[in-house]
Amino acid sequence: MNYKWFGFELLVTSNYTPTLSKIQYYRLTRKNSKIALKLSIMKVILIDSEQKLKEQLSLIKTESILGIDTEVFQPNFYTNHLLTVQISNGGIVWVINCQKILNISSLNLIFNDAKQLKVFQNAVFDIQILKQVYNFEFNNIYDTFLAEKILTAGNLEESNLQAITKKYLDKDIIKNWKDLNFESIYNTKEINQEQLNYSAIDALVLPEIYLKQFEKIKEQNLEKVLNLEHQVVFVVVEMQMRGTYVNKDSWQDLIVELQKERDKINQSVQTQIAQFYNVESLNMFEDSTDYINLNSPKQVLDLFNNKLKINIKSTREYEIEKLDHPIAKLLLRYREHEKLLKAFGENLLDKISPITNRIHPEYRQLGSDTGRFSCSNPNFQQIPKGGVGKKIREFFIPEKGNKYVIADYSQQELRILAFYSKDPEFLKSFQQDIDLHRLTASKLFNVDFEKVTSEQRASAKTLNFGIIYGMGPRALASSLDIDFNQGKDLLDKYNITYKFVREFLDRSGNEAIAKGYTTTLYGRKRFYDVPREKSPDYERMMSGIKRAAMNHPIQGTGADMIKLALVAISKRLKEEGLQAQIINTIHDEIMIECIESDAIKTNEIIQNQMINAGNKILPNIPIKVESRIVDSWGESE
Repeated sequence: MNYKWFGFELLVTSNYTPTLSKIQYYRLTRKNSKIALKLSIMKVILIDSEQKLKEQLSLIKTESILGIDTEVFQPNFYTNHLLTVQISNGGIVWVINCQKILNISSLNLIFNDAKQLKVFQNAVFDIQILKQVYNFEFNNIYDTFLAEKILTAGNLEESNLQAITKKYLDKDIIKNWKDLNFESIYNTKEINQEQLNYSAIDALVLPEIYLKQFEKIKEQNLEKVLNLEHQVVFVVVEMQMRGTYVNKDSWQDLIVELQKERDKINQSVQTQIAQFYNVESLNMFEDSTDYINLNSPKQVLDLFNNKLKINIKSTREYEIEKLDHPIAKLLLRYREHEKLLKAFGENLLDKISPITNRIHPEYRQLGSDTGRFSCSNPNFQQIPKGGVGKKIREFFIPEKGNKYVIADYSQQELRILAFYSKDPEFLKSFQQDIDLHRLTASKLFNVDFEKVTSEQRASAKTLNFGIIYGMGPRALASSLDIDFNQGKDLLDKYNITYKFVREFLDRSGNEAIAKGYTTTLYGRKRFYDVPREKSPDYERMMSGIKRAAMNHPIQGTGADMIKLALVAISKRLKEEGLQAQIINTIHDEIMIECIESDAIKTNEIIQNQMINAGNKILPNIPIKVESRIVDSWGESE
């Protein structure tokens, strides 16, 4: 049967026809500034029985490159129904109806074949679905999504399938999944023509995209980075599948406590600002004594500018943090409570799977242009280590009989900076295990090393880390609660004291302008769109590029290090046969849940593998890892 769909002529059959094995791709031509599609043939083979699957499998196994895709019905965030699996050699698409075929375990012969390359778009999603349903093992994968993110880090280019199909194949595909009612496949076990067409196209384009995209990867010398990301895919799948246990029985009590604290802070603010408002300004229809809504930027801006006579440009956090005023400090505390209550609060309990009794966050291994992870649903990175955040962390606990083993790199970014800059003072500090922050304070404040106060050390710590993120005198002065000139003097003295650090940072910024990219020690790149000199906001844009360029080699190298460690730890835990799994990673921290009897061995593995990963990237710089065996996430600090 032949159908036309988005420029394809589709030959749908249940039988393989050798004469159609070589399929011409359709191509796009432009006519009168409009895109016109030249029709060609794509062959779709619908497989709806185990016998047909067995017949076609012998043909699929002969292919060297296969595009793999799935269609899934998700009635809620913790339930996945696998509807179809699509496999394509770039011309033929085999669509397997998984609602009619209950046993597709024979596909493991393909998925786990080290010789056949399996090409995915967002491999984490598809592999996790397939592992959850059939516990498949995978070998030799390629992810077009991750590859595109690596190739365009720092740029604003899209990396979805529509965008990269257009970019590499000059072809248009339409993503209208929601309009095609895929839920009907789950209910009726039948696939209609539009659903079949849609499913087939996604798998069809992947092999050709791979061939063209991987050439770009090689041109940019990014093969090693992409290979690392492909290994990290399996760690991410494990983390998401395992999830994190929560002490939900006491969670509601914590929420009530945090709400009371928030309301108490709000009432304190309202009491202190009452003198600036008339009673008539209260809303007579509300049972409230609030003169302003602390969640309203407009009302808060009016409070500071017109009532308190403190001129601020906005009510953003970095503006409020600059103010030495009791209302500003209370507002920051209020916002901390409000932010965490909104992000977690009662909503957190809704995210607990009734199947596993765990929360299963979504991790994006390329969550930033530097290569760092990001997390969502919920975002664990939003939970600070101290203050209110510590209380929330304490409710993330291992299941009964288990322990957490948590480890993080000590001063990871500063050690990377020492390697890059070769600054003798930095190097001496790490090679002789001298407290760098205390050393910096003694030099900046002209005091003996032993006589440095905790306040002086804290100031030096702020500067040591702030310099990596392009902190200037104004930001430093605000952070240390000193005036601008004091901040400038302190920064100037720092740059003289650690002149090799300053030279590296300046060199990194200048090289980004000259080359259009910066590179980590592992080879990861971040690209920059360098403006022309006559461009509007030229100075501002150049300043932004230089700040990003100072940070990327350091933060990006840190991301590479933690990913090498994740892969090595995951592999080692399996080799040792331990009942232990990685469940979370935030920046330079890794968290494992294991049975209590395996905790000491797990701690030894996490220590050794994190140090080994650091040594691979930073030879001659001592790597220090701090680890602990604990009963809650909050207890780790």
